[in-house]
Amino acid sequence: MVGALVALLLAGLTGLTVGPPGAAAAPTAPTATGSVFATWAPQYMTRESSVTLDQALADARTDLLVAKPGIYTPYLPQMRALNPALRILTYLNATEANHALGTAYPADWYVRGADGTKVRSKYGAWMMDPRKAGWVRTRATECRDRTAESGYDGCLFDIMGPGPVIGPFGPGMASDREPIDARTGLPWTPTDWIAATTALGATVRAKVAPLPVYGNSVGDGDRYFGVDGTGATATLLDGTDGMISETFLRAGRAPLDPPPTLDQWRLSVAMVADAEAKGHVLLLCTKVWTDAPVAAKDQWHEFSMGTYLLAAQGLTRWTFLYDITERSTTVRPQWAAAAQLGTPTGAYTVNGKGVYQRVFTGGKVLVNPGTRTLTVSLGRPFVDLSGASVTSVTLPPHSAKVLRRA
Repeated sequence: MVGALVALLLAGLTGLTVGPPGAAAAPTAPTATGSVFATWAPQYMTRESSVTLDQALADARTDLLVAKPGIYTPYLPQMRALNPALRILTYLNATEANHALGTAYPADWYVRGADGTKVRSKYGAWMMDPRKAGWVRTRATECRDRTAESGYDGCLFDIMGPGPVIGPFGPGMASDREPIDARTGLPWTPTDWIAATTALGATVRAKVAPLPVYGNSVGDGDRYFGVDGTGATATLLDGTDGMISETFLRAGRAPLDPPPTLDQWRLSVAMVADAEAKGHVLLLCTKVWTDAPVAAKDQWHEFSMGTYLLAAQGLTRWTFLYDITERSTTVRPQWAAAAQLGTPTGAYTVNGKGVYQRVFTGGKVLVNPGTRTLTVSLGRPFVDLSGASVTSVTLPPHSAKVLRRA
């Protein structure tokens, strides 16, 4: 069933959405380098309460940052002088109130369990009803106020996806008890939750315009299309200016094995293609916050990058995080090389061996999402991300090669 759905999605998307940008296509936004390769950085994921000027200037090399309120405020003039294209979104929460605010709002704004107890997250935050107009107004007010105080450019709301209502429930889980929908008296369904948070995003966006409003928790391709049975999170893009896919290709703390199946991987590609075709912005993030050899993480780094580039048209941004202990704004040296790929000359193709290929004005991308090691002759010299000149490449299972013209 899943395989049939994947085939249908790809049949409808591949030729339409991943060819070269054109005047009649969905709006695209190539970076200043003339490349569709574009990155972003989730500063809010870093365990830091302040940054130095040197750190702020290093972070400003990335055009889009999602940051804790105020953390960059002292250095904004220098950051924007260095990078006039820089945009910073204030990190906020869509559906949770701080642990200290357990009685700060009207009682019926809090989501409760079957026993009437207020639902809390594993971090102690209070789960709030996204349908309550008063709560939604607080989100718009906080977006406007925090953005103005920080001197930032817009806001991003976390916890818009259905994670809090999916379970399992209990201590240490997304929700400590099963949340009950006050309208029905039954457990919240993922579909109803997504509809409510989509409406929340749309209302906030209208109230704070022209500030952009982004969200988090679209998940990966299986959740985006609703294949995993938890509701289709693609809907969330209708209520926001863009969404984070924080689990692109894998869950961040999961072991590296098993990798995604071919069907799961195809859904990830289809997600990017679908969002691009509809003019939506996705912020992709692959995390390997698990114990593994550096070489294995390096392979995942290029595999994730290559997968993203198969469908990128200029709206989607991407990042990769190696370790929970490092700053989540780290810029990898390989990214400058990837930016030299330029723009795609057409859609991706698949050869008889199962290698996915996309050609760019400045190089090509090869991805092997399968379980066999494959060798590809290139026909001419290319330069890989390490700087080595190659005329053929060997692709282990679940790997990619991003190659520039020599």
